[in-house]
Amino acid sequence: MKPPAFVRRYKWSILIILVCAAAWYPAVNYLADFRQPDVAFITTPNDVVAAMLDLAEVTDTDTVYDLGSGDGRIVRAAAERGAKAVGIEIDPELVSQSQGMIREAGLADRVTVRRGNVFKQDLTPATVVTMFLTSTINAQLRPQLDRLRPGTRIVSHMFSMPGVKPRMKRVVPSAESRMDHTIYLWVTPIAWE
Repeated sequence: MKPPAFVRRYKWSILIILVCAAAWYPAVNYLADFRQPDVAFITTPNDVVAAMLDLAEVTDTDTVYDLGSGDGRIVRAAAERGAKAVGIEIDPELVSQSQGMIREAGLADRVTVRRGNVFKQDLTPATVVTMFLTSTINAQLRPQLDRLRPGTRIVSHMFSMPGVKPRMKRVVPSAESRMDHTIYLWVTPIAWE
């Protein structure tokens, strides 16, 4: 059976269009990962970072994933405690700034900061997950948090997660910001209500 005359006449044009469409889809999907951030970047005071890592009991046996890692201060502090750390940040300028700071601190062997969408990351290697997002975004991360290994600690600065009670909640008076900061801890598996 012969293809229709239209197809025979324009087979190369059709082939080029199909190849371009096939190449375009992964490019658009890739670029969709790098949309505008869901939250504005606000630094976590260093004394609150220390309290978050203390609450999660971070040691040199841990792998800390910081979601929305901003300027990299949490991953740096975790690495200074001997842990391995991975920062995931969508803003390319903050990623570049963090990577430079990590290199200057001599922690590049312990810390990776990469540009990415937190909703599309594999978090299963983490033993600790830190975040300073919003309650809504924390709840949207539920599918990823449910895949974490049992015993993984999750610490959130300022925002709880709807539908689950934290194992611990602490108020940290920050000398740096001169404000009180609430931090929350959950341990997987999370008992969602």
